Amino acid sequence: MTGGLRHRRQIWGSQWGRITILLLGVVALQSARVEAFVNAEGIALYGFRYAITEDPKGIFDDWNTMDSTPCNWTGVTCDADGRVSRLILNDAGLAGSLATSLQHLARLRTISLTHNNLQGTIPPQFAEISTLYKLNLSGNALSGPIPGQLGRIGGMRLFDLSGNALSGSLPAELFSNCQRLRYISLAQNRFTGAIPSSLANCANLEGIDFSHNNLQGSIPAELGQLPTLFILNLEQNFLSGRIPAALGNCTALTYLNLGANSLSEDLPPQLSALTNLVTLSLHDNFLSGSVGSDLVFLPVAQAVNLSSNSFSGSMPAPGGRNCTALRALDLSDNNFTGVIPPDLSQCSQLRALNLSSNALVSAIPASLSALAGMQTLDLSFNALTGAMPPELGLLAALTALHLQGNAISGPIPPEIGLLSHLQVLDLHSMHLEGSLPDAVTDCTSLSLLDVSDNELTGQIPERMSALADLEVLNLAVNDLGGSIAAELGNLTKLRSLDLSNNSLEGAIPATLGALEALRFLNASFNHLSGPIPRNGALGRFNMSSFLGNPLLCGAPLGAPCRALAPEGDGDGAGAGSGATGSAGSRGRGC
Repeated sequence: MTGGLRHRRQIWGSQWGRITILLLGVVALQSARVEAFVNAEGIALYGFRYAITEDPKGIFDDWNTMDSTPCNWTGVTCDADGRVSRLILNDAGLAGSLATSLQHLARLRTISLTHNNLQGTIPPQFAEISTLYKLNLSGNALSGPIPGQLGRIGGMRLFDLSGNALSGSLPAELFSNCQRLRYISLAQNRFTGAIPSSLANCANLEGIDFSHNNLQGSIPAELGQLPTLFILNLEQNFLSGRIPAALGNCTALTYLNLGANSLSEDLPPQLSALTNLVTLSLHDNFLSGSVGSDLVFLPVAQAVNLSSNSFSGSMPAPGGRNCTALRALDLSDNNFTGVIPPDLSQCSQLRALNLSSNALVSAIPASLSALAGMQTLDLSFNALTGAMPPELGLLAALTALHLQGNAISGPIPPEIGLLSHLQVLDLHSMHLEGSLPDAVTDCTSLSLLDVSDNELTGQIPERMSALADLEVLNLAVNDLGGSIAAELGNLTKLRSLDLSNNSLEGAIPATLGALEALRFLNASFNHLSGPIPRNGALGRFNMSSFLGNPLLCGAPLGAPCRALAPEGDGDGAGAGSGATGSAGSRGRGC
């Protein structure tokens, strides 16, 4: 707000009548130009302006009371009769409150004041704007309850109060006269209490978004009476009970998100009638029982997320159903048993598949290699056995591969080096054998490589320094031998390096001191020898990073070296601040 506007506020007070008196006073002083002064609707808008305390973009600079009408003011639109029909001031940086004077705009159809910093309550007087078609106050800092009187506006089509700090329960009368309402969003507020069953009065609703609130109770079965509903988002509340079977009547639904609630019991089979669903998300509830394939592999579904529940039984399989639209499938953190369905390869457009944290057995089907567009594959923490299929190297678009926490054995196939886009390779806590293949260093996009807690032998590949984007390298708890390559000091983005619990020999290369980003180092329980370098980043780490190497010496271990080491490589002054992270004697990278 300009200094002049703030000064006027101090002089005029805050009453609508005082604004009118002011303008009439100006008219009296300039009687020869009465026809040039703004009309009554301009006075009503000026009351709105008067409640604004900050106008950083100068929106109101052209709101001139000397104009005959406000139709050319920024944000104001008039109809063919010169009556104000729209007030749209989105993303304007406005601060202040909502003035009741807007109730005097008898033909106002749209109020849109999104993404400002408006505070205070919503005036119940807005219910007097009987012509209101759209009310969008999203992305502000409004507080208090929703005035139930707003339910009297029978022509409302869009009602969006999302992203505020509104609280209290949802008044049943808000939905008493809403036959024309198409979309309502109260998301990201602080509403409590139950969802009113009177919401079913809004017979033409197409979208409901009550997500990210504190709503409780059950989902009203009456929502099944909304035949035109396309979007239902109740995510992240405290809703409980069973998902009502009546939702299966909402066959127009394309988006259904009931995730992050406290819903329980089994899924009603009627949900499989929702054949127009593009997105189905029921994650993070207490749902149980088996899951039918006809619910997971819906004809046009692109994203299905049933993760973090208590579903059991066999993993759903396509079974000949058309799943070519499916892009993302997340069934993780459940109790599914059996094998990974080989016919998942029918879902040819899959980009993300997460089956982690279940009880799946047997080998990874080689048929998954047919999913050429796969970007994220997570099969971790199951009971999978057998070897890593070399065919995984055919997943050319893969950016993340998680197989950790299984009973997979055998070597790491060199075909893994074909994955040039791979950023995350996590193979820890399995029974992998043989050497870490040099081909891994062909995955030049890697930022995380974790093969810890396996049975790998051989040496660290000399070309590891080719992984210029590597941030986390964890080779701990294997039987790797040889020396620590000095070239590891070229991995300038490395934040975490865990080489513990191996059979590494020789000196710790001083080149590691060049790793300025390094915040976690664990070289404990090897056969390393010689003085511990204290140059650069190596000066940060204390005893815990080097324990279990009897032939090491230097300040961190409190064991002086007998011979004078070259400058920068021997006893530095003082111990470092210690290794950061959560690793113990068999630690991992952070």
